Amino acid sequence: MSLSCSIASESAPTETTFSLEQIVDSLRIINQYAKQIQQKRRSQTTKQSIQQESIYEYKHWILNRIYPRTSSVEIHTIGSSEYYCLYFDTASFHIPKNKFSHSISVTNTRTIAVNSNQTPSKTYTEARNAFQLLSDAFPQSINDFLPVTEAYDPQYNIIAPTTWFLTV
Repeated sequence: MSLSCSIASESAPTETTFSLEQIVDSLRIINQYAKQIQQKRRSQTTKQSIQQESIYEYKHWILNRIYPRTSSVEIHTIGSSEYYCLYFDTASFHIPKNKFSHSISVTNTRTIAVNSNQTPSKTYTEARNAFQLLSDAFPQSINDFLPVTEAYDPQYNIIAPTTWFLTV
């Protein structure tokens, strides 16, 4: 069963409808892409670091909007930090407690270990397509969460754009 999320985009004159499954799947892709960047931290450029942080901020922003559609919420302690774990039918996402802006009832509290080798590989194209769907579904895109629009790339010794190339 597909639960429908009708979300009007401020940038589009008409309302676009996406299923919760499409939104959650896109969030999963961008979350995996951000984890992939984080795993390559030693070779990470300033551009990638900026993009990674903006991915998490965008994910948190979207989770704050779709949280009423969660099936349950738990508190997870990972390392020394506490997160809400929002469960949907097909996926779950962690969000730092200080990034979640709603009062909610929690079904369980537990400490978990995160295995960084669990992240499936995602390509830039897969991430860009997920960002495109999310920017079509919501009034803001990933580019609205970038603190700067360009950064130094030491690999090529240039100032490179940090923006994602979307067809908004």
